[in-house]
Amino acid sequence: MNIVIFTAHLDFNVRWNIVSLADQYPDCRFSVLVHAPRKGASTLLRNQWKNLRRHGWRWIPYQGAEIVGLAAGRFASRPQQSPDRPGQAFTLEALQQHPRIAIKRVAAINGPEACAWAAERQPDLGIALGAPILKPALFALPRMGTINLHKGRLPHYRGMPPGFWELHNGEDSVGVTVHRVDAGLDTGDILLEASVPVDRFSTLRGLKTKLDRVGVELVCEAVGRLRDGSAAFKPQPQGGSTNTRPPLALEARLARRLAARDPSRGSLPKVAAKQLMFMAYARAWMPLVNWLHGRANQQRVIILLYHRVSDQFRDNVTIGIERFDEHMAYVAKHFVTVSLKEIVEGRIPRNTSKPVIAVSFDDGYLDNYENAAPVLLKHGVPCTFFVSTEKVRDNQPFDHDMRALGFGLDNMSWEQIRRMRDWGLHFGSHTRNHVNLAEIGDELALEELQGSLNDIRRELGQEQVFIAYPYGRKHHITAARIDMMKQLGYAACFSAYGGLNGSDLDLFNIRRIGVNWAFDLTTLQARLRGWDKTR
Repeated sequence: MNIVIFTAHLDFNVRWNIVSLADQYPDCRFSVLVHAPRKGASTLLRNQWKNLRRHGWRWIPYQGAEIVGLAAGRFASRPQQSPDRPGQAFTLEALQQHPRIAIKRVAAINGPEACAWAAERQPDLGIALGAPILKPALFALPRMGTINLHKGRLPHYRGMPPGFWELHNGEDSVGVTVHRVDAGLDTGDILLEASVPVDRFSTLRGLKTKLDRVGVELVCEAVGRLRDGSAAFKPQPQGGSTNTRPPLALEARLARRLAARDPSRGSLPKVAAKQLMFMAYARAWMPLVNWLHGRANQQRVIILLYHRVSDQFRDNVTIGIERFDEHMAYVAKHFVTVSLKEIVEGRIPRNTSKPVIAVSFDDGYLDNYENAAPVLLKHGVPCTFFVSTEKVRDNQPFDHDMRALGFGLDNMSWEQIRRMRDWGLHFGSHTRNHVNLAEIGDELALEELQGSLNDIRRELGQEQVFIAYPYGRKHHITAARIDMMKQLGYAACFSAYGGLNGSDLDLFNIRRIGVNWAFDLTTLQARLRGWDKTR
């Protein structure tokens, strides 16, 4: 098949969609038509005036912040990139070099130049991914017509933006729909539908991360059905409504309402004191200390430890999706991020002015695949996931969840783990059944360690395997268990009781610092510059 993609931008989500389609359907060729209008000064001024009238005074700081952010991004120098950076197949550079993907930018996506270029490609199918409104002269060109990915339930939530009006109206889920493009706005026949639940602590940004992933999966499925002839379109129900972008005042009102549910909010004096303490530590004292470590070629390594990325809970092993996205965006922008493999092999810079940062996860929860992986790929942050291999194989609950929650949570499958491996993410052992290695006998310990090592090598074809022992405190491991790990062939062992890693690194006692929902950006900044309350 020849497939033409219509879009208004090539952001990470659109690139993820296109590359996923190319990977799943290697006999297809893709032509990407990008709407890139050239706006003159008069058009820009007119648009600014319209927005000022619509949004009021809020538009001035909003637009100012956007301009400052764009300028800062253009002139800022990014930290050194890790060779183990995940998601490299989804970068713009990789997309432009892909042998089966052609990209054309046009000033008007419905104009004669765009239509002529699309017609030359002799498309069998069109797919609209974040495209402006398409006209029949363009969307009718493909032999099978054009489908659109819409993040909203039809016909009730036509238009945009994704998730906003559902959150505003108190819905318990948000739809994701693939439908045929026709002359109306989101009015075409429906091919596929899915839904994403609105969780107790959902935010707009967190919900969008979930919608993006489900959208990629739905588009790939839709193309498969159209290819094999099993596609069955159905007309939309009567009625519905069309939404537009809300005024900034309404956006601010919803943000305040959602923020009021945040359990990390405390009294103003307490919050202010905490912010001042961490800011003084991170921005006044530690930059000098870290600079001196770098000058001496002895910069420390900080490994962050996460467990769950979810908006269902707020507890000491869970971080919200939006906050995790903030963390990874900040880490990628301001620090040298490395993989655990680079740390173990000694391939890290010790002469930087800031600590070197790595990221890891424990246990193997399903939300690691659903919510964490897309964020890591978007920001190109390396990560190792330590999984309890039998818990993953059988989707068995963890005992600590049964005690704390009264029920178990779903785990990743090996198929999902292999997909993450192919994206460039890394995996290690967390024993087979999340056992306390310091309390069990030698025979069971050998079974847990040997079995998990064999599981990872068999399922992932990965010879070098690291282990993070469950519970992670000093009293949860013994010298005899460390010796057993070495004899079995583990390459390194990671703890979870805090601390930084200096140049005198012990490969079988590599320290990690836990992070959870309570870590706002200021708290994280202090963590990233060496704050560790367990010292």
